[in-house]
Amino acid sequence: MKAFEESVWFRRGWTLQELLAPSMVVFLTSEWEVLGHKASTTVQDSLTSSTGSLRPFNGHEIRLPLNHWIARAARIPEDIIADYRKSSSLSIAEKRSWMDHRKTTRVEDSAYCLLGICGIYLPLIYGEREQAFERLEEAIERRNMKTNAQNSNFSTPRSSIATHTTVSDPVEIDSSDGEYSEATVNWPEVKAPVKKRETEYHVVEKPLPLSLEDTFKGTTKKLKVQRKTYDLHTGKTGVEDKILCVPIKRGLRAGSKIKYPGMGDQVEGGFQDLHFISEDKPHPLFVRNNVNDLKHTISITLKEAASGWSRTVSTIDGKQLNVANSGRTASHWTCYYPGQGMPSPNRPTIRGDLIIKVRIESR
Repeated sequence: MKAFEESVWFRRGWTLQELLAPSMVVFLTSEWEVLGHKASTTVQDSLTSSTGSLRPFNGHEIRLPLNHWIARAARIPEDIIADYRKSSSLSIAEKRSWMDHRKTTRVEDSAYCLLGICGIYLPLIYGEREQAFERLEEAIERRNMKTNAQNSNFSTPRSSIATHTTVSDPVEIDSSDGEYSEATVNWPEVKAPVKKRETEYHVVEKPLPLSLEDTFKGTTKKLKVQRKTYDLHTGKTGVEDKILCVPIKRGLRAGSKIKYPGMGDQVEGGFQDLHFISEDKPHPLFVRNNVNDLKHTISITLKEAASGWSRTVSTIDGKQLNVANSGRTASHWTCYYPGQGMPSPNRPTIRGDLIIKVRIESR
């Protein structure tokens, strides 16, 4: 079955939908002999498997269920292969990972292949390239905001006594399965510029400092936030604690917004929206450049700059690189290590570069 699992059919983008959507898919060899089938449990129970050598498909017999080998080749759980409806409980991140090893002619097609799988309708705009992933994320966000608004059931506090509740499953754009890290944060309110459609009255923005390790691996931040409450009946104000599980997807850009409708301060007109604005924490080794690239600076002496030097540099994922220059080193000396930077927010399997520069110490 090795040739079956290595078939180019499992590496094409558009065949992902062809595989998952039907309840029955028949696989044939290049000589039009039946190899087997992908079928739901219901279909499998109604079929009679035969044994022996392969023979032409006659319309009445399907030889062998291939769900196990299909799951390995497509890198999709076997129960999802058998019944795609079970994927409703999976995160958008996991569904997007099914495209990681598949190729399409155009960059935007990789996003379009996910529309039906994510339950999203979007017009196709060929030529937009990476912008297609941003439109897909925005559409998923709008859908989840609408769902959250319909399902929200917040009660109006009747006193100034602080309450403590937990909110799970925020507006999900692309959450990665990572370790939970806990933090208690009391932020000052940030009055940052916002879009015209989101006036200051409706939005509370708070900074969300993240380490490069968090955005490299993807994680979920468990944060306790405080919001102001307003009692419509008495006019009294109070404070309410909320625990928010904030998904941090791999490669999240600094300046990205993670939005929670109705989770900001309460005013006379209702609850404001809460937006977290991600920002990179200072790192002892790296500075992030151009979204995906990491820059590391090595300090060398004047003597080393003249005669040569060698250093061991750790990458963001813990690998050790031997960086050296045997001759004279100019102040603009630069070395690039492709694929050793941060993951792309839209294609986490694609990483930027690690850029090594030098700083010549005068002493």
